[in-house]
Amino acid sequence: MTEDTKEIQIKILEEAIAKEALPAEKSMLLSKLSTLVSENSAEKAVEYAHRAVDEAEKSGDLNLFAVSHAALGIAYGQSADYSKALKVFEEVFEIAKKTGDKGIIARSHNNKGVIYTKIGDYTKASTAFLEALRINEELGNDELVATNLNNLGDIYLLEGAFDKAIEYYRKAIELKEKLQNDHSLAVSLNGLASALNRNGRYDEATDALYRAYEIFHSEGNPAGMATVLANIGSIRKAKGDFQNAKETFMKSLSIMEEIGDKWGIAGNNINIASIELETDNITGAKLFAEQGLQIAEQIGAQTITRAAYSILSRVYEKDGDFQKALQSFKHSKEINEKILNIETTRKIERLEAKYDLEKKEREMEIYRKASITDTLTGLLNRPGIIEKLQDADRAFRSEGTEFSIAIADIDHFKRFNDTYGHACGDIVLKKVAESLLNAVSEEGFVGRWGGEEFIILLPNSNLEEAHVVAERARISIEAETQSFNGKVIQVTMSFGVACIMDTHDIDKCIVLADTALYKSKKLGRNRVESSIG
Repeated sequence: MTEDTKEIQIKILEEAIAKEALPAEKSMLLSKLSTLVSENSAEKAVEYAHRAVDEAEKSGDLNLFAVSHAALGIAYGQSADYSKALKVFEEVFEIAKKTGDKGIIARSHNNKGVIYTKIGDYTKASTAFLEALRINEELGNDELVATNLNNLGDIYLLEGAFDKAIEYYRKAIELKEKLQNDHSLAVSLNGLASALNRNGRYDEATDALYRAYEIFHSEGNPAGMATVLANIGSIRKAKGDFQNAKETFMKSLSIMEEIGDKWGIAGNNINIASIELETDNITGAKLFAEQGLQIAEQIGAQTITRAAYSILSRVYEKDGDFQKALQSFKHSKEINEKILNIETTRKIERLEAKYDLEKKEREMEIYRKASITDTLTGLLNRPGIIEKLQDADRAFRSEGTEFSIAIADIDHFKRFNDTYGHACGDIVLKKVAESLLNAVSEEGFVGRWGGEEFIILLPNSNLEEAHVVAERARISIEAETQSFNGKVIQVTMSFGVACIMDTHDIDKCIVLADTALYKSKKLGRNRVESSIG
């Protein structure tokens, strides 16, 4: 169905509703209208479904009451009001039990399964889908059997059992092709593409997506097109094409915002955040992750919430805020434990075991980084730089790979604290740390040795090369104008350089660098001196 055709059908239904006097007929028409507009406007779908329920109540027909409630539940699901959707579907289930309508019972199970999937309760979702599948196979309803198979494919995909997901999607596609149900076929092709993408089969995934997109486009289905675009973005991201991936996710996000699909809006924000993180745009990653998190928590989308916290954990870690990194990681872990509790497949048990191991390793890594990082400057602290020094010394003893160190001290640092206060001193320390990192770049490591003293480790560098790096750092710091409360502050540093030798160990090398630093201070500061053992 094209967009124009859909608009025509909507107009015809609206005109028929306006003319219809019988509550039963009006309710049926309103339910159809609600379903028709649900992919374009969740808000309108809820409005029409409520009117359908009102008319069904006037008619006193229980089956009609169940149908109108089902439309309302679907509309709530589209608007991401999942608690209301579940409540309505439960009411439909109870009505269907009274009337003995197995078809509606099966639909109720399937609809509840969709909502449980959205909120991350895969145990209840898989149970609901399997029950719906059993009933629909008994009734011989191939169309709904195909839908149930597709939904089980979604569960296996979310569990990480990609081969199993592909198997179920292909079964669904085979049935849907026989039934010539293009819309439903496009949904399964999109799911299949997700599983193939996660399995690294990008060309097959892309082919499936183009087929799905053509169908959704011919229908004028913006929600379907946006979902396909998000999948295409995921493939581009997996292949390392981050620029095009981001552009594709942005297109998907724009459509989702236009139709008010909160699930899609939240998901695309997280997709874009992941791209920003991959390209080291920490500010952008944080912005999109927080936007996605806010919406995901609002609608109760646990899988998206988990992804948001996972990204924020990495963002804060890269930003040096290890406390927030650990807090976000724990949130992600807690949600993951709630989601991955399904025992329907052995795959989940293996995933849980793997996740527990990764969780412990990641927790330990965050704790380890926090323990060797200076909280003020973000540099390695004394234990952290000592660890690097020991690594360099082992390489020197075993492979002959020489290294040099430089110890640097901020000139007249006490004056900044005494004149302007410790807040000024902290700013100076941070700025100096940044300048040292920029000067050293990827050539070595910078650590805060203590107070206003810093240490630079330069692997694969002799004394002359280390002297050049130290001089570069000194010039950079002297040239940078700093200010505090509107007052210009001039900062300079003195450096002492030494190189490791066969005749002495790390401690001796540090003493030599310290001696050279003392010499540079004695000779007037703001200079670099080297010491030869």
